[in-house]
Amino acid sequence: MAQGKLLLDAVKLSVGNNQLEADGQIDSETLDVRFAIDGKNLAAFYPELRGQLNGQGQVQGKATAPQIVATLQGSNLAFADYQMARLDAKLDSHLQGQ
Repeated sequence: MAQGKLLLDAVKLSVGNNQLEADGQIDSETLDVRFAIDGKNLAAFYPELRGQLNGQGQVQGKATAPQIVATLQGSNLAFADYQMARLDAKLDSHLQGQ
């Protein structure tokens, strides 16, 4: 962390055969993070998750109202009793804080 900022410089997290990569910076007021996920077996992250999820995106803007732009593809997704056979999503969202 440098001067109140968390710097993510090509951070890679591997859990089983899943990989999450992130690059950017976060501070108390702003976000600027690019990410990619290659989730071949989501159960390795959390036992109640199932399926595969791949994608990439960016989160940026004010921490209280970030913009999220992402492209995600998934198959055989499940969490507890909820299931989704296929996911093909393009997200461009501005979240609003309270």
